[in-house]
Amino acid sequence: MYPSSTVEPIIAPVGGILRLNIGVVSEGEPQIDARVIILCDRSVSDQNFACDVKITQDPRIVTAELKLPEKTGFHLKPLEITLINSQDLVLHRERTNPLKIVTYDRYFEHLVRQNLEILGFETEWLSERDPGNPDIRAYFRLYPKEIFDVECTTENIYDVNKLYTDYAKFIAEREEYGFTRLLIVPLTLNIVGGVPDKIREYHESITLIRYADLLQLVEQRRVGIMSKEETYIHLTQRGEVPSFPMKYYVDPVPKKQVALEFLYRF
Repeated sequence: MYPSSTVEPIIAPVGGILRLNIGVVSEGEPQIDARVIILCDRSVSDQNFACDVKITQDPRIVTAELKLPEKTGFHLKPLEITLINSQDLVLHRERTNPLKIVTYDRYFEHLVRQNLEILGFETEWLSERDPGNPDIRAYFRLYPKEIFDVECTTENIYDVNKLYTDYAKFIAEREEYGFTRLLIVPLTLNIVGGVPDKIREYHESITLIRYADLLQLVEQRRVGIMSKEETYIHLTQRGEVPSFPMKYYVDPVPKKQVALEFLYRF
């Protein structure tokens, strides 16, 4: 899937921001005068980055932000991080994982997939291979025979015409992929035109959950209010998943920013 690499790539949206948070701490010497250098492949950015830092027993964080290209592409060796001391001796050097820059639609699918995995699902990102494929194939680890066709959309409204498109695609492809259920995840909060009533008219198992409510499920799972099994029940109820009465702050609009975290000990 990824040329010349078996390492999982960083997924980022076109025109987005790649933020690197580099933590350093000394576990021996009281202080090391050092310099952090980030070199970018020219295909990713014309920006390079350098910053002096005093590495002490109190952790320090160096942050760099890079603007990504406005086009999709795969970059095998996007960035190299080097730390040198005051004598220009290399303390550490590494390349980041490969970088795959995708459209905003594909990036949204990636985020949905990540959140489903937090809730206990195994996922396969089918549309990454071919945009004509279903978006995501998923199953809950405790119930592997229930195979979800997960369709994601970033359109401004979700109406019965879009529902019919997703439904027709599900019917056409369920035998090939073994789908038993359809899970629809719109980014928009604007569900119009009697979509919930139309879903209930279909005989097949169809669930619609807004992305904001999917994030609420993840947050309630994170704080221990819901078990993974309880979140699964919500994701398998027929029709539209209602908003949750107990709300946690979530940002329902995915930011075009990807953060990478590094910690180096010396």
